[in-house]
Formats: sequence, C-alpha cells, structure tokens
Amino acid sequence: MRCLALETSAFIGSVAVLESGKTVTELTLPAHERTAQSLVPGITRSLNLVGWKASHLDLICVTQGPGSFTGLRLGVTTAKVLAYVAEADLIGVNTLRIIAAQAPKGHLPVTAVIDAQRKQLFSATFTQNHSGPMRCTSDVALVDNWQWTRQLDSDMLLTGPGLRNLSQEIPDHVHVCDSKCWDPRAATVGMLACQDHESGKREDLWQFVPNYFRMSAAEEKVVKKGDSG
Repeated sequence: MRCLALETSAFIGSVAVLESGKTVTELTLPAHERTAQSLVPGITRSLNLVGWKASHLDLICVTQGPGSFTGLRLGVTTAKVLAYVAEADLIGVNTLRIIAAQAPKGHLPVTAVIDAQRKQLFSATFTQNHSGPMRCTSDVALVDNWQWTRQLDSDMLLTGPGLRNLSQEIPDHVHVCDSKCWDPRAATVGMLACQDHESGKREDLWQFVPNYFRMSAAEEKVVKKGDSG
C-alpha cells in the first residue's frame, strides 16, 4: 500500500511517503515559508523522490487536530482534494496521539500537550506497551496552564510542544520526554494511519473536516455578543 502523509498542525509542517507502513521519505517544510506556500511543492518533491504519481497512491492521511486553525484547514482540504483525484482512501489522525506515539515505549502513561494559546493547553493521556498499540485513556481536554501543572506527578511521561513555555513550571520529579520527540511528524501520521487502515478505518470524503476542539476567537466573540444581547 502506498501512502502520502501530511502534517500541518504545527508551525513547521512535513510530508512523508510510506509503502506498506514503512517510511520511504520524509520532508520537513521550510520554516521561512508559510505552509500554504510550501505544502504543494513539498508533496510534489516527495512524490518525485520516490518516482510516484498521485494516481499511484492508495491512502492519503493528515493530522485532523487539534492545532493551528489555518494549518489544519489547509492540510485537510489538500488531503481531501488528493484523495478525490487519486481515488485513494482518506484517514485523519489526532495530533496528540501522533505526539504520544513518538515518545519512547515504556510502562508510564504518556501525556501529550499542545499550546492552545490564551494560557491554555490541549491535553490527552495514553497508555503504551511494547507489544500493542497506544490507547487513549482520556478525552482531549482544554485546560488552563496553571491547572494542568498542578496535577502533574511522577507516574507519567510528558511530551509535546506545549511544554516549551512551561519548563519552569514542571516539577523536577516529573518525567519529560526528550524535546526532539515533541513535534508531530508526517511519518508518524502515516504510520498510525496505516495501522488504522488495516483495522478498517476510512473517512467519508465529503463529511471529513478538521477537529479544532474549540471555537476560534472570532466565533467566541460572536457567541458572547449573542449571550449579552
């Protein structure tokens, strides 16, 4: 099975090509360019590197959220267009699951966090073992930074880009994953999507949308204005 994976939820996106669940090539998009400028050229370059055309693809997968509103919209829209053109299957993968899957395997639960702006985090916890897939043990939560740091203990492993602004707040006894593993990667998107595909998961091309897990600032203002009116 030939798979194209897109990661656009973070500041720096990436594209990966996988065959039979194994990464063939992975390309990090240029940090100095907007993802809207670099994504399609990145896809083209990645496919050219392996000598594939879009019509050769069996699966298109993409980060579904949470993350950057603009990045998620761009990634999901691009993935849907490619899946339609290539007549390929489509799968979306949760961003926090991607980040947790990049942590070293061990006995501790893995808590992944993403900066949600406004001094808040998106957070979810996963259990892991050496032989089976990771399992989410909590729903994605939107929490205040101070509230989240208060509940930390030594029986968990922390990971994710949301930790970058909280380094001074995390107690010394709490385990923290190497920062090299914090950012979601397209290769991991592809690996997890291939596993999901084997299990029978497919997205409805016409119903598939990003999952932001919160309203935008503009939407919240509209709601507040309606409540006050």
